[in-house]
Amino acid sequence: MSSSDIFLGEVIGTAVLILLGGGVVAAVVLKKSKAFGAGWVAITFGWGFAVLSGVYISGELSGAHINPAVTLGLALSGGEWSDVPIYWLGQLLGAMLGAVLVWLAYYGHFRAHLEDPGTVSPPP
Repeated sequence: MSSSDIFLGEVIGTAVLILLGGGVVAAVVLKKSKAFGAGWVAITFGWGFAVLSGVYISGELSGAHINPAVTLGLALSGGEWSDVPIYWLGQLLGAMLGAVLVWLAYYGHFRAHLEDPGTVSPPP
């Protein structure tokens, strides 16, 4: 695997993981969403599908670590440390990209949720 393959695979895989996982949580928690109140089972299945999707998407390119703890564990067990910064940088950027995409996708729901008087009390 080349460094660019590792980086690209981790960015895409981690972004998909966070997009789908964070998206299902936003859908269940935000009041104006159609999935509002769906519960922990929907969140659990959503996160499971998010992990599955991220692994399938990035597996060929990078080995699908998509988690800094996995990268660290594999480096500790195998002694291969040269690619760890590339994995971590890709995972960090992918997570940030996924979070921004969730925010953009649910921006209207976030605004409606925060503008609801029952959600946030005004400062004293």
